[in-house]
Amino acid sequence: MTKELIATLFSGLVLGSLYALMSMGLALVWGGLRVLNLAQGTLYMLGAYAAVVAGRNGMPPAIGLLLAFLVIGVLGGLLYAGPVRVVAARQDHENAVILLTFGLATLGEYAALAVFGPQPQSVQTLVDGQFTVGGVAFTWNSIMMILATVVLLTLLGAAMKWTRFGLASRALAQQPDGAQLVGINRHRTSMLIFAISSGLAGVGGVLLSSYYFVTPYIGQNYLLLALIVTILGGLGSMTGTLYAAFLVGLIQSVSSLYLGTRWSLPILFAVIIVVLIVRPAGLTGRATQERL
Repeated sequence: MTKELIATLFSGLVLGSLYALMSMGLALVWGGLRVLNLAQGTLYMLGAYAAVVAGRNGMPPAIGLLLAFLVIGVLGGLLYAGPVRVVAARQDHENAVILLTFGLATLGEYAALAVFGPQPQSVQTLVDGQFTVGGVAFTWNSIMMILATVVLLTLLGAAMKWTRFGLASRALAQQPDGAQLVGINRHRTSMLIFAISSGLAGVGGVLLSSYYFVTPYIGQNYLLLALIVTILGGLGSMTGTLYAAFLVGLIQSVSSLYLGTRWSLPILFAVIIVVLIVRPAGLTGRATQERL
């Protein structure tokens, strides 16, 4: 493989890490609550600005990561405890949550624009320096981004598999009424789901801010890509979402190298169309049937 291709594949892994953190939050909320949180992109953007604020106050990047996870996680919990819970009792709660979170996302963008202004802002990298292998340079910051994603998603997977919270989340996803009958607090579990998914988005925003410039509108682009990843992997499937995130990152990087940046999205959508024709439920999603 050429040096350019190796560098491109590595860039795809970095992009996949960014997509995975945000998309996993969407998959977690859909899997547990069967709703789409369109405010996820704004939470991602606010996480990036948490890193900006931490940097302005002389805090190290690691503090920015912790600050983003805690602050954005609390915001996500409040998002469910307040407006989302109010509309969750409606018969058409799926559509109501989509409209509600879209409206809140728009308000969040305008608030960030008013506070931070439209100018792109940069943040100190998590780790400085680079190393070279075979003539290809790799930055330690990119390595740390990938490692942080792997660690966080491994912890999330372990929590979903072996903790009471994970058991309660899976029970709610399979049969909400039955889960409540056996003593699972639906609203407390749902609030935790929103908080954790939002915290992941906040961390993703911090990692993004160390890789790209931050603006109030970055959440829109990454929300679109996160939706693509979530649908491609299979709605609610955490494993499929992880595969799809890195697949999308690699497709974008390789197509940009050989065909140009303008072709990355058309190629990506073409791949998605083919996958969904072959597997309508996504890479690892399961088709469901409902009786009328």
